Amino acid sequence: MFRFQAIGTKPGQVFVGMASGVAFALVAGTANAGAVAIMGRFGQRVGVIPAITFAAFVTSFVTLALLLFIPYGYPRLLSTMRSPSWFWLVGGLSTFYGFAITTAGPRIGIAATIALVIAGQIVGGVVVDSVGAFGLAAIPLSRTRVVAVVIVAAGSALSLFR
Repeated sequence: MFRFQAIGTKPGQVFVGMASGVAFALVAGTANAGAVAIMGRFGQRVGVIPAITFAAFVTSFVTLALLLFIPYGYPRLLSTMRSPSWFWLVGGLSTFYGFAITTAGPRIGIAATIALVIAGQIVGGVVVDSVGAFGLAAIPLSRTRVVAVVIVAAGSALSLFR
């Protein structure tokens, strides 16, 4: 009934690629719960914009330090300046995300914030997949994906009730 397929992999790499992707996504989601809670508290303490600015600074420092360990890391970083201008949207989107979680977490709770972020990500992901936005391979909209969106949206709405 269900067929799982990792896009752009060879047959022997499908499971390993999918397993590592699932593991990274689960760990990122778990870490995100802490990030939402910390940013909410930090925003209450110093203000939303200063909290986001500090988080962006720490993120930049850590990722720049990681470039020391990646072969040709800094030349690749410099090559980003020659990327299409729409790649720069990610900075604004990340800033908006930081603002949203820092503001929403203390107001509606961490679980509800995360649930609504996930619902929004799934809706956005389905749209991006279905049209093949940003040069990615298009993945047709299916009934299964629509049902998944409806279930997640319903669960997200329920998370608002205390």
